[in-house]
Amino acid sequence: MGVKVKYQGREFDVDGYVDPHPGKLGGDKVHVIERCGRCGGPGQFVAYIPVNGGVCFECNGQGRVHRYPRVSKLRRDAKIQALLAQYGEQLRADENAAREVEIAKRQAYELAAAHDAAIEEAARRAQMNNEPAGQPGDKVADLVGIVEVAKAIEVAGRYGRPEWKRFVVIKLESGQVVKSFGSAKALWEIHRGDKVRIVKANVKKLDEYQGQVQAVLSHVKAEVLEAAPEEGAA
Repeated sequence: MGVKVKYQGREFDVDGYVDPHPGKLGGDKVHVIERCGRCGGPGQFVAYIPVNGGVCFECNGQGRVHRYPRVSKLRRDAKIQALLAQYGEQLRADENAAREVEIAKRQAYELAAAHDAAIEEAARRAQMNNEPAGQPGDKVADLVGIVEVAKAIEVAGRYGRPEWKRFVVIKLESGQVVKSFGSAKALWEIHRGDKVRIVKANVKKLDEYQGQVQAVLSHVKAEVLEAAPEEGAA
């Protein structure tokens, strides 16, 4: 008998549907014995034999369960089975086509995002001043900039005792970047967002981070020219 069946937002003409309970009302309930969906039929779980003999609590070891579904549900299930038997290949083909479209959309989005990120990164690097603030062994002085990073880091000290050091990154007014890692008093007195002046320091070596050349300083003496505003301050 041909019927119309709605499935996944579409309507299909289904020819192979047979009413499983002719003459009954949709609200009627029928007694159905089904294979246990928990144990799959054996009525027992071998891995759990030490626990009550491994008996499945769902079917109490019978391997079958008694259900009393409404006729309307059983009819709906039968219609879906008939629909899948008639249109299964078409539905699978439609799903595969839709999946390929989604994959193509995602790949296009990821490609566009990667392109935009590459442009942004190129622009960021173009604005960098990668001329080092000094060469290893140089002594530098009177460098003014804004503290971009200032944090304490715990390291292993002498005899295995924990020790705290300060890591500071400063972007100079020239766009050059310097950083220092140590326990010097001056490093503990400056904070993120402060405008500072490096009174004097030694260039220990040159480093690079995300394309930015950084001069690594030691023996830093610095002073705060303008403290960063406190959080929540207008």
